[in-house]
Amino acid sequence: VKVAALGLDPHRHLGKTLQQVEPALRRLNVEFGSHICGEGGEFESLTLNAPVFRHGRIVLDQTEIHIHSPDPITPVGLLRVLKYHVEAKDEDFTGESRRTAPAEVIDVIGTVTSPLLSNSKHSNTSEPLEGEGE
Repeated sequence: VKVAALGLDPHRHLGKTLQQVEPALRRLNVEFGSHICGEGGEFESLTLNAPVFRHGRIVLDQTEIHIHSPDPITPVGLLRVLKYHVEAKDEDFTGESRRTAPAEVIDVIGTVTSPLLSNSKHSNTSEPLEGEGE
């Protein structure tokens, strides 16, 4: 997740929903002509819930802001996801009830503790992944 546009402040705008930053995006459109969808600057988003997410929605448990460029006019900042988990959905986007087994927390920096990935080579093991440690 990233911001790099005139008027967007990484410390104020990263980690927010589009609904939360919409007023700022509309203001930037009026003041600087920046397109509300990011043209005239740049911002990236991360989808945490959608109809295609069959196993649940993504919940960010721990994040940090990394300032890539502290430019006083157009600072560039990245939101780094440190930990997240998948939370079961009670309803899908059609309103139908659905139940899925909750996954465990995934530590993006270290190990993976999700039962969904336990048979994967990316699971919680001490063996290096292909191409690592060679």
